[in-house]
Amino acid sequence: NYFGLSAHLPDGSETAADSSGQVLHAHILKQLNQRNCLCLLGRPGTGKTSVLSKLALLAGEKSSLQPLNKLIPVLIPAEFYKGNLIESASRVLQERYRVPLDAKEMLTGQAEFGKLLFLFDGLSEVSTDRNDAASEMVRTAALPGFQKSFFIIASRFFEGLPSVPTVELLPLTQEA
Repeated sequence: NYFGLSAHLPDGSETAADSSGQVLHAHILKQLNQRNCLCLLGRPGTGKTSVLSKLALLAGEKSSLQPLNKLIPVLIPAEFYKGNLIESASRVLQERYRVPLDAKEMLTGQAEFGKLLFLFDGLSEVSTDRNDAASEMVRTAALPGFQKSFFIIASRFFEGLPSVPTVELLPLTQEA
């Protein structure tokens, strides 16, 4: 079962855990509406992958949450990253989901229309330099053709995290 986690938000406030995750999801989407890129941080096991997977599921189901209901989710595990986020997303679509066309061209076209939700799982685990990877992902999100799409980069803590708004997932407690 999935449930919402508590988190520290970019404004310094803290969300409470809830039974469905709607509170956390609403805060994440609010941040994305203000800036198209954010970092989802947490210690190992705090639920980063679960949150990304749930957001992908909600987007795929065309949930009522704005802007999820208008987005195509692309969940990118760290092992697919080789220095370029768009090429990594393309590789995921081709290798994991057997998309038979030039996925990189398709992704670029869809991103220009604001149709994509890039969900990158495991920045701290990439095989390339983490700081270079973080910079490349933030630069990609800022490109004119990608500013209408959304990017969530999940990571464990490390020196040199991207300079974007951060949602820090908190460990579960007895009260949660």
